[in-house]
Amino acid sequence: MSTSPPRGGIDPGLLRRLYQEKRNIMEYLRSQEGCNDEFAILAAYDLQAGSYTEAIQDPELARANLAASAALARILDGMSPQRVLHVGTGEAITISHVVKQMRHKPAHCHGLDLSLSRLLVGQRNLLDWGVPEIRLFLAEMGAMPILDNAFDVVFSSHSLEPNGGHEAELLAEIYRVSGGHIVLREPSHELGNAATRAHIERHGYVKGLVDELRKLGAEILEHRLWETNENPNNQAALIVARKPGATVADWPDGHPYVSPVSGGPLRRSRGAYFCPADGLVFPILAGIPCLLPENGIFSSRYPELVALLPDTPDSGN
Repeated sequence: MSTSPPRGGIDPGLLRRLYQEKRNIMEYLRSQEGCNDEFAILAAYDLQAGSYTEAIQDPELARANLAASAALARILDGMSPQRVLHVGTGEAITISHVVKQMRHKPAHCHGLDLSLSRLLVGQRNLLDWGVPEIRLFLAEMGAMPILDNAFDVVFSSHSLEPNGGHEAELLAEIYRVSGGHIVLREPSHELGNAATRAHIERHGYVKGLVDELRKLGAEILEHRLWETNENPNNQAALIVARKPGATVADWPDGHPYVSPVSGGPLRRSRGAYFCPADGLVFPILAGIPCLLPENGIFSSRYPELVALLPDTPDSGN
């Protein structure tokens, strides 16, 4: 999956105006010749940065979020994970409340998203809500820069939702990086009501997740409708799966990241991650590692040369 904009670029000012006019950004971009679905999803969600955090100021939505997060926390607690990955973490609303409500806190908790703007909002939320230990990073779900079997539990909550047609590749990646369990809370074409099925068809949402997981070799432990839904026309199902025979891999460099281009190990070096295998440097912006393939800058001698420079306010770790 590639998130690159079409050749010639997209005018961000135009997109902001369309968003302010409440136009459907994904529909607009998908109508443009050469614009792929992945960039349309990125642009639409990036423009919404901050809106999810504003929305849960509504007491009813806040209660619904806490209830859903509490239910996920109980499921994860039953697995006693030490390393948890949340895919499509957005503004860190779900992951922060899940971790806060877990009885046994994981030693390592990471969240990835495709939108830097939303992760920056999430970084602020983690500080405000007292969970700064959660690590956020920029990456694609369909090509995660993560070691095989890196996490005890990989989970999502309405994160796979808009990626209809890419179910197989996304679940293959989630399965690859899981060293134990997969927990998905996603819209259900199979178990949802007629309105939900029509909603999924109209918006091109994901379908057939259980079948795809079984093709990968997963053991399905639970598959049922979620207890409550904020939108009764977009009913979600809970899917809990296990990866038979898997064990969680060590993190030889103290983190789970690898180069999204070569898969080679990344070394932390002066405000960036460097990959000796491909000579690429991936920046860390406001504490967020930027690990999309297009973020890589070729600099084969970066660690040795940057070490000769004095520390500056912009170069610290």
